[in-house]
Amino acid sequence: MSSIVFSDSAVFETSRTINGRSLKMVAKRYTTNHSQNDDCLFAPHADQKLIRGIREIWSFDWFAHGDSAVANQELLHSNEFIPSTAEWGAAIADFARSRLASHHLVAIGHSAGASAVLHFANSLGDARQSFLRSIVLVEPIFFNRDEFAMFGEAPTDLMIKGIAAQRFQWDNKRSAFNWFKSRVPWKTWDERVLAVYVNHGLRPLVADDLFGPVVTKLSKKYESLCFGDVECECHFQAPELVTALCREVPIHVIQGVNNRDLVPEPSSKCVTDESRGRFVASHTWVPRAGHMIVQQQPEGLARALVRVLKGEASGTVTLQEDTRSKL
Repeated sequence: MSSIVFSDSAVFETSRTINGRSLKMVAKRYTTNHSQNDDCLFAPHADQKLIRGIREIWSFDWFAHGDSAVANQELLHSNEFIPSTAEWGAAIADFARSRLASHHLVAIGHSAGASAVLHFANSLGDARQSFLRSIVLVEPIFFNRDEFAMFGEAPTDLMIKGIAAQRFQWDNKRSAFNWFKSRVPWKTWDERVLAVYVNHGLRPLVADDLFGPVVTKLSKKYESLCFGDVECECHFQAPELVTALCREVPIHVIQGVNNRDLVPEPSSKCVTDESRGRFVASHTWVPRAGHMIVQQQPEGLARALVRVLKGEASGTVTLQEDTRSKL
């Protein structure tokens, strides 16, 4: 019997304040009609043994992203700040201590989220030994401090200008979907993921006009600010946290075979550099995926995550393509 997925949200006031007012973080929980302490949440493969023991999945929107951006809209509109991944990780740790203390946790983060989950683990302190079981870093972008200077600011400046100039408003969700589908990078995405992005990443320009103009929940201003903060201390701390945490908590790395589309080679290798004491429990390469592995190959990523969750991931492997997999 197939599972029906349910979701509900919680709005969490974080310790990060602006002018004395707390920023909010929206957390969304996913469960199914089979979600019990000893049952599966989903089965990415129809012919694969079901994953056991997943109670629920939580996702956390960064302060200026997704539904958190909507919840913080007033504060964001009147102030300008660069949300750090360290602050995001600390907020998730506060949430976990207050809401998930009885759970066994697997922390998964993609791109900047990979930095956030390392800061989350670090913020847990001694508590991580009691309920953090493993960390999964999906396409992390980390730099060693001593290597960063060689890249210069030109690529980052170009990306900031490009993002700031991107379109952010459409006549309706259908026209938005068609626009994304015909342009890079969105046309490389799995269409199911693109549909989710349009349905949940855009909001009505006028709150009650559900079929009228839509805009991105994440403003281009804050999206570009995130890329502009490349020299933030937390980005250099992230790979050092891999060194500090890898002997205490199993750390798994998942990357796309074609990840040089956005990730320089030194950054791609940074997280698994054993000469710097970074010994990961497994390193999985997913075919036909670049840095946007979540959007491009959700099925391949799901297979890689299944291997981690079932305790089957070890060493360095490249997955074989499997067209039968289903999310």
